This record gives sequence, C-alpha cells and structure tokens, in this order.
Amino acid sequence: MVGPVNGYHGLERLSIDRLEKVLDAAVNTEPEKGDFVDAVLKVMAEKEKKEPTGRISDVEKAWKEFKAR
Repeated sequence: MVGPVNGYHGLERLSIDRLEKVLDAAVNTEPEKGDFVDAVLKVMAEKEKKEPTGRISDVEKAWKEFKAR
C-alpha cells in the first residue's frame, strides 16, 4: 500500500496498536468522521492480511468487538 488511504496520508506507517488508538479517538471524539474510520480500518485489514498476527481475523468481527468495548 503506497500513498494516501481515502485521502489520509501516513496511516500505513502506523502499527496496528497505534491504529487502534487512533480509531478509538476518532470514534469517541468525532463519530461523523466515517471516511477516516473507514481508512483506518482499511489499513488495519491490509496490514493483517500482509502479515497475519491472528489478532484481527475478520474486519467486521473486529469492528463489532471494538465497538463493544
């Protein structure tokens, strides 16, 4: 993945841990930023696909689990 994701630069350089923190902040402070949330989730899914950790096996499942926290 090279270049911006949905117009957001630099997300691909963040670790999944950091992306989770960014996602948490975006959802809790600016829920109207759906395009940003989508970009973060896309990067997380691509990172997991490229280097599976088993931590995020399914994006939809991960999103549901994240929202349930």
